[in-house]
Amino acid sequence: MSEATTPAPSPPITGTSPVALGDFTRLGALPDGGFTGVATAAFLQSITSKLALGIETVYSKQASIAPADAATSYFARYNNGDWIASAQVHPTQGSITGSLWRKITDQVDAGIESKLTGGIKPVADPLTGGAIGYEPIVEGETTLGAKYEYHTACL
Repeated sequence: MSEATTPAPSPPITGTSPVALGDFTRLGALPDGGFTGVATAAFLQSITSKLALGIETVYSKQASIAPADAATSYFARYNNGDWIASAQVHPTQGSITGSLWRKITDQVDAGIESKLTGGIKPVADPLTGGAIGYEPIVEGETTLGAKYEYHTACL
């Protein structure tokens, strides 16, 4: 007759090294039962063979007296074989990012990424310095890139 054995319990999560928990990642220590650090959870699901949708949430806590911060973003990716388009929406940051990559020939790839960020800033009274209203701010950034492969060298 054989004896049933129980596995040893897993050691507690401590330290500051990343720990992968399926699709979840945690970085930070748990001093005195409190969490400080960064925790990330991401989920990406293929809807069709070409379209994938996802969500990502990031939670961070610095010191025990500082308030925690959390942000959620949504993303989509469409792969059509010789080109890929993707988009990300960050509602808490007020930004939208879109990118397009295309294989032009066997040796040439090209891509573009654009990001729009919106927000508001207070407008101060020049005499008293007090806030008298808010001003909308819209900023944009675009990056272009290309790659040329020539035998074993890439430019």
